[in-house]
Amino acid sequence: MLLAAILTGCATTKSAAPSAAAQSVPPVAVPMESPGTAPVAAAEEAASRPDGPPVDLPATPATADDGIQTGRDVYLAFREGMATPECNDTAGSRWRKHFRQAPARLLKDDAALLPLFSHVVGEFRKADLPTEFALIPFIESGYNPRARSKAGPAGMWQFIALTARNHGITVNKHRDGRMSPIESTRAAVAHLGGLYHEFGDDWRLAIMAYNAGEFRIKGAMRRGGISLAEAKARPAAIPGLSPITYAYVQKLHALACLFEEAGEDESWLARLDHPVRPLQAAGTSPAQPADDAPEPVAQAAEGAGPAPKSVPRTHKVKRGDSLWSIARRYGMSVSALLSLNRLEAGSVLRPGMVLRLAGDTIR
Repeated sequence: MLLAAILTGCATTKSAAPSAAAQSVPPVAVPMESPGTAPVAAAEEAASRPDGPPVDLPATPATADDGIQTGRDVYLAFREGMATPECNDTAGSRWRKHFRQAPARLLKDDAALLPLFSHVVGEFRKADLPTEFALIPFIESGYNPRARSKAGPAGMWQFIALTARNHGITVNKHRDGRMSPIESTRAAVAHLGGLYHEFGDDWRLAIMAYNAGEFRIKGAMRRGGISLAEAKARPAAIPGLSPITYAYVQKLHALACLFEEAGEDESWLARLDHPVRPLQAAGTSPAQPADDAPEPVAQAAEGAGPAPKSVPRTHKVKRGDSLWSIARRYGMSVSALLSLNRLEAGSVLRPGMVLRLAGDTIR
């Protein structure tokens, strides 16, 4: 079951002004480029893992000062930025049970999840986008910046290489910017922001498009005779989509409800009332910007996995392939695939055809 209606507005938040007190809170050193350790076999399994993402925290706790953001500030910014601030019983018990440990993970010092969550929430607030989007990494990777899937996606947001490159992230044999929480979050904000505005400022349709692809959603709406207004009122009314896509909204809403309800527990909030260190690229000094280029893969920690392989420039069509499935596999839009191969939206693919995945548009 899904929410019947949502508030599409999103409040803006006040950024904490930098101050001399900030010097007492060292930034979190994030290994930005190191390849993942164990592959993430499934996003849902990763989301329920008790261990936290590999982020190093200084051993000595910081002292709270005026002007320093606390965990409570982060949570309140998250709540204020939600497009659907009120919860109800439409979030399925299955997903509530599945993600029930997510709020508690913010309290674990050894998990270092809170600085990551703080950064992501802050980026979506600055972009004036719903903070429900900040919960997506729970679904995709369990908020693990080093998560790597056998199928190819990597990082906290589980970007495929081509999607990452399309948003300015370097992915080659020397470095993988998808492992950078800072770089990948910047790309996620741009990607989700485009989808959000394309689908009438509706966060539910945006995340359905994030999961299935915008052309898949638009095609289903067109075939079902569903207008944008109708889709916004009832996303579940869009016919012909994968159950995974419908469930994506349920998962995110269940997570939002869990966090909303956690905020009613004063003891939970009290445990968040401590300074949160800002993210900083590993190997940079406090004077350097936090979004410095990540370290080369060659300098990654010993025991890290191999660098990602190059994405092929062509794809040979197999039986059962569709324009959407091919585009989804390689992390590109259907329109880009069509343009590269001078095809129409209704073009029929035949086994043996070779499609271009990169290069100049065919004229």
